Amino acid sequence: MLGTRCFLGVVLVVGWLWGGVVWGQEGGGGSDEIGLTSAEGAEGDEGRGAREEEGGMGLEEASRLLRTGRAALEDGLGEMAERMFREVAEKASERRYVGEAALWLGKAQLQGGKVEEGLATLAAYAGTAKDGELRGEYALAESEGLEAAGRGEEAEAKLREALESCEGCKGKALARAAALALSKGDAAAAADACAALEGLGGEESPVLAAEARRSLAQWLDGEGRAEEAREQWAALAESGAPEAYRDLAAMEVEASGLAEADAAAVSAFEGAWCGEERPAGLRWAAWMRVAERRGDAAAADRAAAAGAGPGETLEAKWLAARLRLAAGEVSAGRKGWREAVAADGDADRAAGLELELAETLAGMGEWAAALEESSFWMEAFGGAGNAREGEARRLRAAALGRLGRTEEAADEWERAAGMAPEGPEGRAWRRAAADAAFAAGRHEKARAGYLRCREELPEGAEGDGERADLGLQLAKTALAAGNEAEGELILLALSRQALAAAKVGEAVPEAATEAALRLGALYEERGAEEAAIEHYGRLIGAGLPEAAESAALLARGLARMRGGSALAALDDFSEVAEGHPGAKEAERARFLSAQCLYLLGKEEEATAAARAFAEECPESAYAGEVRFWLGESAFNRGEYGEAAKRFAEAAAAGGARAADALYWEGRSWEAMHAPLEANRAYNEFLSRFPGHARAAAALLAQGDVLCELGQFAAAILAFDEVIAKAPGGAEAMAAWGRKGDCQYTLGAEDPARYEEAVLSYRALRDFTGAPEELRLQAGCKLGRCLEKTGHAEEAAEQYMETVYGWLQLAEPSAESAVWFARAAFGAAGLQEKRGNWEAAMAAYRRVAESGTAAAGEAAERLRRLQEDHWFLEVGR
Repeated sequence: MLGTRCFLGVVLVVGWLWGGVVWGQEGGGGSDEIGLTSAEGAEGDEGRGAREEEGGMGLEEASRLLRTGRAALEDGLGEMAERMFREVAEKASERRYVGEAALWLGKAQLQGGKVEEGLATLAAYAGTAKDGELRGEYALAESEGLEAAGRGEEAEAKLREALESCEGCKGKALARAAALALSKGDAAAAADACAALEGLGGEESPVLAAEARRSLAQWLDGEGRAEEAREQWAALAESGAPEAYRDLAAMEVEASGLAEADAAAVSAFEGAWCGEERPAGLRWAAWMRVAERRGDAAAADRAAAAGAGPGETLEAKWLAARLRLAAGEVSAGRKGWREAVAADGDADRAAGLELELAETLAGMGEWAAALEESSFWMEAFGGAGNAREGEARRLRAAALGRLGRTEEAADEWERAAGMAPEGPEGRAWRRAAADAAFAAGRHEKARAGYLRCREELPEGAEGDGERADLGLQLAKTALAAGNEAEGELILLALSRQALAAAKVGEAVPEAATEAALRLGALYEERGAEEAAIEHYGRLIGAGLPEAAESAALLARGLARMRGGSALAALDDFSEVAEGHPGAKEAERARFLSAQCLYLLGKEEEATAAARAFAEECPESAYAGEVRFWLGESAFNRGEYGEAAKRFAEAAAAGGARAADALYWEGRSWEAMHAPLEANRAYNEFLSRFPGHARAAAALLAQGDVLCELGQFAAAILAFDEVIAKAPGGAEAMAAWGRKGDCQYTLGAEDPARYEEAVLSYRALRDFTGAPEELRLQAGCKLGRCLEKTGHAEEAAEQYMETVYGWLQLAEPSAESAVWFARAAFGAAGLQEKRGNWEAAMAAYRRVAESGTAAAGEAAERLRRLQEDHWFLEVGR
């Protein structure tokens, strides 16, 4: 239904066909001179002149001011109207004028929101009303004021007085009775009043009856009682109401069926009721219905253009903005809403609408926009220090917090808390302010806020849950501030509260069980694992809620597992998985059970448990971890095909281990000598996780795979990327060597590549932190490249530097010995080519005397040279 109609408080038919129900009609008497004709006739010219001579206001002046005042009130110029009515009430010579002016003054004050002031005026002047009609008008006005003041029983009493004393205002009194019944939610009483109104005669009754039944139908609609609303609209359509009301009701009856109608039915409704031949007010209402049924902002735009009046236009604009926001068109919705606010001449209502926009955006999770709108509200309407300003500050504070601006949020929450309403809502604001202070690290302010909230709680069990929650926050605040002793005492007290309540079967506050678990975690943080295990043991089996029981079991199992008691931990995890299968900890417990079995040496059982978990809980948060563990286990057993499968599953599951899983999938394919599959895995890793810590290692591995595929140029690019990503890391050190190897290989077809290899091997040889055996390898390969590029003498020197480097090692490895021998043989070979037999024999002798695996071959080469060049040895 059109719930938006109420916000402007307009009567639909005003300005439509007959110009509206004016204040003169509502107040009694005619719309121009309320009972003044009879007063003038009674007094005559002579009496009127006598009172003017006494200094009182004359009849003509009083009549003029009353007419002008009513016109001003109709036009929304309340202060002007009040001034004129007050002047007549204070200065008029005729009692009747005084009574009527005071009545209008009271009404004007009530309309302006000055409820108590208006009631006081009406009470003070009610005695001036001598005839029943005017007394009835006073009683009606007082009834409205008393209802606005929340004094329902007194309002009803005054209404009964009006019905009894004023035959002429009976219609208005019955209309008031219908409105009062609706304010109490009594639709049946309102319907009775409508029926009574429709049975009255008189000129005003059809309009009043129609208005009352329309209000009843709209109220029922707003309450979600659609069928009852439809009955009221149908009754209005068949009544003796003016044609405009009957048309409106007929339209509403048809519109009530649109909620579940198809697009064709809505289009048919549009054709029947939205045409230009219809009156503007009816066309507006019909377009509003279409807009709501379709959720169509464009239809609301058509309603705004219908020309029904400023109020209706504004309401349609507001509906269009609301529908655009609901459709996710945040920018357009905000723009339209702002335009509606700007067009509203009522500053108070505009302030309410602007605040509602901020609330709507906050409800949509559009926190940045909500912050802008609440900030705009503060600029445009703030400074009054009223409830709305407090609400605007609350919205600003919430938005700042959601946007991660914790310091600003804490400041704004502190200001909002100072303007908080009374009761539980105000306490909620102060609690939020304390939470914001805690988030900003303002522990003293947070502590003070939590303490105040706790002091405001009602005595008895009603506030136990909130009291425990505040206690938990005080403990967290104390621990965060470094007051560990205070925090521990509060946690201990809450833990005992939880156990005591559980022991006698009472409800245990959730915060108390959380505190009990937090106390165990505190012991663990101190390294007091035994104390933590003992504490968790007290919680287990104590009758706490199942969630706390399973959490305590899991926590104790983890503490035992960290302490090396895998068997005891397995018991706890099994109890969670089997005894509390619906608990949120159950899946993790099953996963940890498999790990415990593995730690206990029961690898087959562990693998079986992990496989069962992966199959039965494929969507679990731990599924990726389990699959990774299965892949790791298979890899370590040498089952590389199974490992690749499990790692691929873990990668597909996502989560924290997805990147590692992809990397090890590539390693598994490498181990199976499947370079194409390995390259695919590494490519996927680098595509999905380019900034991962393993990125350099993956690139290095990919370079090796490309070498295996014979794609040496592509491998060099991979190695260059490794060097760029981690220039000082171990991967870069390896990459320099492998890059040099690729360049050396390519040198067979392109000798210029040998020169490039020289640079790479030198970079490896001089790499800070490189192990000696790697330096020796680089030196040997550097000598080989120098030899290839025709730098024989330099190559021989490089070879011998490598030889001497090895000889200086305290505990050379077998791997380093290989490069020592190769370097010596390379140097000796070059010396032989140059005919420098003594230098060649010296190089062979170094190896022959080294005791390495190549010593025998070196000795044989040395012997051959000695035989061929025996004369060189004569002098030795």
